[in-house]
Amino acid sequence: MNNITEIIEGVEKFAYEVLIWVLLIPKTLIKIILNPAWVPEYIAGELNDKTDDRFDSYISPVILILITTLVPVAYLTSVPYPGAIINGPLEAHVHQPVRFVVDAGFVEKTQSYHYQWTADDQAMQVFEDSDLLDYVVFTWDQPGTKQVYVQTGNGKGEGYQDTFTVNILDENQPLTASIDDGFYANRNSGQDFMNSLQEPGGWLVTFLFLTLPMLFALAIDWWRRVPFSRRSFMHSFYIQCYYFSPVTLAFWSLLLGFAYFMDPKKEILLLLLPLITISVLLVWLFVNETRLVMKEKNVSVFGGVLFTGICYALMALFLYVYIKFTQSPETFRKFLWSFYGVAVAGFVAVPAFRSLIKLVKKRI
Repeated sequence: MNNITEIIEGVEKFAYEVLIWVLLIPKTLIKIILNPAWVPEYIAGELNDKTDDRFDSYISPVILILITTLVPVAYLTSVPYPGAIINGPLEAHVHQPVRFVVDAGFVEKTQSYHYQWTADDQAMQVFEDSDLLDYVVFTWDQPGTKQVYVQTGNGKGEGYQDTFTVNILDENQPLTASIDDGFYANRNSGQDFMNSLQEPGGWLVTFLFLTLPMLFALAIDWWRRVPFSRRSFMHSFYIQCYYFSPVTLAFWSLLLGFAYFMDPKKEILLLLLPLITISVLLVWLFVNETRLVMKEKNVSVFGGVLFTGICYALMALFLYVYIKFTQSPETFRKFLWSFYGVAVAGFVAVPAFRSLIKLVKKRI
């Protein structure tokens, strides 16, 4: 009985905490954007407070940047993109009816969709349907490699197409590939939202976005010549999490807008709004990072601008390398292993090298 009561109380606390987050997230973002100078003082005050009472009036910096990154990534992972994807068997025999299934998705749902199927050595077949799934059956009399094409549309000018290749074999040749057309599996192609929160890919992207404020915090502490410690780094890192959260949210809003909610061919002007927003926020971030550096290091405007500009350039290079490597997952995996190997070797070698230098100096 006590266990059930504890579970109910845990669920109640979690539900209340989520509702509080819903209220605190916009409050915190508005406060950060309108009064960025408030951030360092607020972080310093909260870190001096008791652990249970920290970030009671505003949401925690780490939770804020996690939410602004992980939730959009989970949405991207769990919801299929607009487009058209054909599923079908890779091999089939001559004189055998072969079914191909298309899974379509549109930005604007009209409940009236057009499917135009064509294939090598086959007559065109056209269907009108209210479902986002459609299928066609083709039968070939001659063996060979055949191309299947589909053109989809929603009647509002939005359309997608896809191509699929199937090998047609003689009747006496054995099949070496699956004959499943993916019809039933394709109906649930969107991954469960909660499960996507636990996917390694989602956590990897979130970790990579967390490295941006982490690198800024490390760079500022290094320039200030502050010895690395848990408390000093926490102060700098929390400030950067607050500063990066609005920019991160704007970036994902732009990406989600492109992917799901707007047709770039028809609504390019609407996409200018998030583009302008993220551009303004990048300038806002640059200005406030420069002010923070000038205050922490007591340098001139030129020094602050130069330091922030270098950090921006490194951040752009980091994102460029990430995008390039993600186009080849195997290369990206090898790069990560090499990077971690060099990093571990560096952490081991630097203290050993310093000890060796001290030993040499003593003997000299």
